[in-house]
Formats: sequence, structure tokens, C-alpha cells
Amino acid sequence: MVVKLVEVCRASFAHTNIDGKVTGNYTLKEVFLNPEHIVALREDEKMKEKLDEGKINAELDKRQEFTKVYVDRGLAGFDITVVGNPSSVEEKISKTSKRLLHG
Repeated sequence: MVVKLVEVCRASFAHTNIDGKVTGNYTLKEVFLNPEHIVALREDEKMKEKLDEGKINAELDKRQEFTKVYVDRGLAGFDITVVGNPSSVEEKISKTSKRLLHG
């Protein structure tokens, strides 16, 4: 079973608005993760700053929060930033895990 989250990814190019301000350095994409490989969740305050600066190319409320998800991949892990605070992300992961256990 996998959990579907919305990942914040670096855009392949930045957009410039009419004032010459660079915007849209980041974009949103769906990501599917195996909950058994998620080892930690932490609030991503830097991404919140990027949202406030207009660097995320998506219609998000300025109050939106972000979570850094740490994933185990054997010898080395990786991390991604997803939309939502750590509690809401953990709730999605828990629901998916419970469905897997109670199948």
C-alpha cells in the first residue's frame, strides 16, 4: 500500500512577473510513498518562507505549511518536502497503514 502526497519540486525554469521579480522556482506534483519506508517527519519552515516570497508556482494559501519527509532507502535515504503540516501528513500515513493492516 502507498500513501499519496503532494510534493514541492524545483521547477525546470523560473518565471518573472511584470515587476521583474522572479517567481515560480517551485512547482507541485503528486508523489506516492511506501509508508513503511518513512522514518521521520519535520516541519519545513524554509519552504514556508519561499511561499511567502512567491517562489512557489501554485495557488496556495499563505497560511499553508510544509513537511519534510525522510525516506529510508537502504544505505542512503532521501528527503522530500510535501504540502501539509507534520500532523496532517502523519494522519494520512497512519490511515494508509491501518488499511494495510486491517485490509
